[in-house]
Amino acid sequence: MRTRNILSWRVLAFVVLALIGPNVYAQSAQGERRMMMPPEKIALRFPAGKNVVEVPFEVDRDLMLIRLSLNDSRPLRFVLDTGSQGTILNNPSVADSLHLNFVGTVQVRGTGSGPMGSASIAEGVSFDIAGIALKGARLAVQPLRAGSPFSEYDGVIGRSVFDNLVAEVDWEKQLIRFYDPARYVYTGTGAILPLTFDEGGRPYTTARVVVAGGEAVPVKVVVDTGASHALALDIGSHPGLRLPEGATPAVLGIGGNGEVRGHRGRVKSFQLGGYTLKDVPTSFPDASAGTAGIGGRQGNLGDAALRRFKIIYDYSRKRMIVEPNRFLNEPFGSPNLQSTIASLPTITTSTGALQDYVGRYGNKEISVRDGGLYYQRIGGRGAALRAIAQDKFALNTDAQITFVRDTKGIVTEMLIEWVERDKERLKRESPAAGQSQSQPAQPGMK
Repeated sequence: MRTRNILSWRVLAFVVLALIGPNVYAQSAQGERRMMMPPEKIALRFPAGKNVVEVPFEVDRDLMLIRLSLNDSRPLRFVLDTGSQGTILNNPSVADSLHLNFVGTVQVRGTGSGPMGSASIAEGVSFDIAGIALKGARLAVQPLRAGSPFSEYDGVIGRSVFDNLVAEVDWEKQLIRFYDPARYVYTGTGAILPLTFDEGGRPYTTARVVVAGGEAVPVKVVVDTGASHALALDIGSHPGLRLPEGATPAVLGIGGNGEVRGHRGRVKSFQLGGYTLKDVPTSFPDASAGTAGIGGRQGNLGDAALRRFKIIYDYSRKRMIVEPNRFLNEPFGSPNLQSTIASLPTITTSTGALQDYVGRYGNKEISVRDGGLYYQRIGGRGAALRAIAQDKFALNTDAQITFVRDTKGIVTEMLIEWVERDKERLKRESPAAGQSQSQPAQPGMK
């Protein structure tokens, strides 16, 4: 099983199958018939006496996950996605208990080359995010195809949140502060960048990229917290954009409609709001992405780059504000790590020695299966690990995992070095009562 980068999934267009209600229709520039839904009329209410609420978020594959309730449901895990023009529920088992007011059915198209799917549209939905009430929202219910990365979460939420709240995303603390836009005043010293929006409400800003040499190319990019990559650029959208030397053909990720193919490489630098990111891993999708030219864009800016800033999304004033954080100058993985991992021979280890590593590390779990070590994201995909050195394992050719021991030889941490993503350092949770602790390294690995 291969772990892949996730390209952002969202509804790029609604093509009408059947719809009940006073919705307005229009023709796109390409002649494809799209359903242009009227804006949501959401009533916003903060908890009594508050105009700001702090909400922690979970990070999974560089995506932000928050907890929210729909129509007084149990807390659900939703990807917070600036690139999503609506709210999508992926979990049909939840939908049955929400007493939804369905008004029609439409076809939907997401990123990728596969066939379109269908979604049921409900209106008058209520969201609750840590006590913030958003009433009168619209919801698309679409069970995703098997294997789609977003099927591991309950849903995706975007415009309903960002149109109605100022969101300050603090990646260092993994915390979002939601403000009432009418009372929000920015007093910091960050760079203020104007935002523009396409017909689906997706935000765009401008930046500069140096692919090779010294020429800085101005680019218009989608600001996309629903994409785990750092940067994607559309070749041909600007004369100065071309494949960098050494770019290789690749399956770039899995979108809502299937695989997205193209090339993978690195650009020399990317400049956002006066701050420069260097040696940025970049995807160059081909036509299978289905996104080229949308909104006059040249590319897509994802979370692996955005996490290097504290970012304030203020749609009410058509701006985003970026403040650098401690991640700003961290390197983007190792460009040579993939070939290094592939070249390392497999070593043998005893089942007893493998027990040293078994346990839960944040949202990851390590176990022993079929005589080998197994890596599993909680609630997600898993894969067998290949031993390559003492306390070191390969996750396919996507990452190198190193287990860190304390002075007593007990495994306490797991360091994951991803090929195209930032490193993860995860502490090992203490075993449950009655469960034995790992023992110091045994001479079983050679």
